[in-house]
Amino acid sequence: MRLIYRQDAAAPLTQVFVVVPRTGACLDPARRQGLSRFALRLMFMGAGGMDHGTLSGRLERLGAATGFSMSNDHVTLRLTTLTENLDAALELFLTSMQRPHFDAQECAQLR
Repeated sequence: MRLIYRQDAAAPLTQVFVVVPRTGACLDPARRQGLSRFALRLMFMGAGGMDHGTLSGRLERLGAATGFSMSNDHVTLRLTTLTENLDAALELFLTSMQRPHFDAQECAQLR
């Protein structure tokens, strides 16, 4: 795993990237292509007991956004936030990675 941290001196923004090698689409089971992308989308739909609306609202109030990109052999998770709110935004980002909340209704909507 690799952590990349970038602070923009021209703007009050900080970005954090977590690159996880040997993951991604290559691990999708046969006849289940897209499973990794589906799980990643769910990971950012809620976390730590928060539903999607609550998590999104908290991130928005902090001036933060999360997301991911996936290739065949790695996944990159990202956080962009106002630098002054880095600690709080990073806490939500880590909660999304460590304790995702997989809501059955949101899961059905993504399908």
